[in-house]
Amino acid sequence: MNKQIIETVVEETYNTVGLPRCKSRRTAHAQMRAAMGSALGNYFQQQEIADALNIDRSTVCHYKRNHNNNLNYWEGYKSKYSIAKEISDIKINARDKEADIEATLKQIKELEKRLEYLKL
Repeated sequence: MNKQIIETVVEETYNTVGLPRCKSRRTAHAQMRAAMGSALGNYFQQQEIADALNIDRSTVCHYKRNHNNNLNYWEGYKSKYSIAKEISDIKINARDKEADIEATLKQIKELEKRLEYLKL
């Protein structure tokens, strides 16, 4: 489940920014990976993020450690991070709401069964 959500966030972020997904070392691509690694790091484990981005786990750790400096001093990073964070937040909140809805529906079904039993 986490892998699917991470992949969705990664794809939507690349599409929103308009960059192709590749392992290029050019600044824009490096910023995208760093921004997504930092944004997803609020919700997922480093290895899950690394697998989705096709990078090493220690690179994700590096992204998180340097995030504040990147925000302040790496021109272009802040906008990419804000996009990645927004998409991450939307997808994670949607997942949480779906889980809440499923749990509520399960409770309703259990209560309906109890009601039918009490009617007998």
